[in-house]
Amino acid sequence: MALTSRDFDKIKIIVTEAVADLPTRNDLDRLEGRITTAIGLLQRDTFARLDQHEERITRLEKANAK
Repeated sequence: MALTSRDFDKIKIIVTEAVADLPTRNDLDRLEGRITTAIGLLQRDTFARLDQHEERITRLEKANAK
């Protein structure tokens, strides 16, 4: 499932905050951690939405078969 514009907005905010000032090595390390966490959460949410859609499709197929 593709990322939504809301997902991309979250990533954009993280990147924008990081490059607003001249970043230090610590800033870049922190940014890497935040981006990794954000992408992990987005991935988890995306798979959760996909699972919900698959469950919904299964229920609809069963209801349609009756």
